[in-house]
Amino acid sequence: MPTMDAPPSRVTAGDTWSWAWSGAGYPVSAGWTLSWRVLGAGVALDVASAASGSRFIATASATATAALTVGARGLSCMLIGWASLASERFAVYRAPLFLAPNPATAS
Repeated sequence: MPTMDAPPSRVTAGDTWSWAWSGAGYPVSAGWTLSWRVLGAGVALDVASAASGSRFIATASATATAALTVGARGLSCMLIGWASLASERFAVYRAPLFLAPNPATAS
């Protein structure tokens, strides 16, 4: 899956997820880090994020997303992002995320 230019609103279990994010108030060059978490009923997945130029690239592996328990109709979740530097932490993103079932294992 190519990297999207913004956090997604819909993802599929069993796929690799990847997106870019940048925030003027939290530059990579100043040492900020970015963390992501997907939260839903019975779902909690931390998504790694790494600096790439002036942006952060978040990636969740296909193996990690395949382990998520998703019903046949999918699951409404929240995608939450926060920026950290030393002892500071700020919420920078919070939006609904629809998690579709893994087509390889859905019945």
